[in-house]
Amino acid sequence: MNKKIILTIVSVVYLIILLIGAFAANLGSTPDSVPGFDKGLHFIGFFILTLLLIFTFKNYTGKRVYLKSLVIAIIVGIIIEVAQLFIPARTFSWYDLAADLGGIFLGMVLAWTFSKL
Repeated sequence: MNKKIILTIVSVVYLIILLIGAFAANLGSTPDSVPGFDKGLHFIGFFILTLLLIFTFKNYTGKRVYLKSLVIAIIVGIIIEVAQLFIPARTFSWYDLAADLGGIFLGMVLAWTFSKL
């Protein structure tokens, strides 16, 4: 298998896992006693998503890689938060969205910085 196909598969599988985690009911497995644990998961989840999108798009086209990755990651974050308004036991949170954006931003900055080295 070539690199494009592998990166695409990994990105799609990761996105599916991220969506399942976002839409799953809170079954008490998240340690609520740890402050910020949920926001940390959002941050890390979208950091990884952003890096995967950048690496995948770089293998298909060198044009507007960062813009495409940014737009898709932000749209995914917004869709997840808005959809949670309609899922029992889930809630919309501006703080979750802010954590998503923080992970996206760090992923973009690190990927761009390391690409310049």
